[in-house]
Amino acid sequence: MDTARRVRPSRAGAGPEVTGCLVLHGFTSSLDTVRPLLAKLDEVGIPYEVPILRGHGGRPEDLEGVRWEHWVEDAAIGLQHLTQGRKPAVVIGHSMGGLLALDLAATCSQQVQAVVSVSTCLRFRHPGVYVLPIIEQFYPYWNTRPHYVDQKQAATHTNYRRFPTRAFGELYRYSHLVRERLPMVTCPLLVLQSSIDRTVRPRSATKIYREVSSTDKEVAWFNHTGHEMLRDAQRDAVAYRIIEFIQRQGP
Repeated sequence: MDTARRVRPSRAGAGPEVTGCLVLHGFTSSLDTVRPLLAKLDEVGIPYEVPILRGHGGRPEDLEGVRWEHWVEDAAIGLQHLTQGRKPAVVIGHSMGGLLALDLAATCSQQVQAVVSVSTCLRFRHPGVYVLPIIEQFYPYWNTRPHYVDQKQAATHTNYRRFPTRAFGELYRYSHLVRERLPMVTCPLLVLQSSIDRTVRPRSATKIYREVSSTDKEVAWFNHTGHEMLRDAQRDAVAYRIIEFIQRQGP
């Protein structure tokens, strides 16, 4: 793992004590994509940990040779740092981070108190995913273009604008593995999804909701935000739903 950003805000003036949060960013994402949520967590005094997943935080070339197992390892280390043998944590994941959050809930259930799945990339919109093995042979890099409703946020987008096609292949294969593990998820779950997401098929949210074994679960739809739900036009409403869900988990 490259680095990890650990922040434990002062408890002075905080609201009800809740467990800490592991916040996991998406594929090609910078930490800017989750900073609006982190600011809201700071405001209510919820501690969090934000690992930088392998291949991120630098250049697109840093993703070359990275496998999905590396992202799982980084997320698991972050969870271990946060819990340190104490009570379990709430895991919040955006896009690829959502896959990791669900996977941690399935395989490390004793350390995960609840999961928030945000725009989780269980199924992709781009038709190229169906011929990905061919694309990997002929196109070493894949360009990407951000989709925001809030154009001010789009102008300051800091995610990678291109990425190694083989790295995306790792993500795609990992999404299939997580689909198989969904019934292993039993903890409380909040699923947040944009109905106009151009990266992820919105029905991903419905599949997650239906396939997990959790009895305490809910799905919330947003109609005026792109894939970057934690940073786009409805970021405050999204953060509110997340914090309300966390605080309901209790101390």
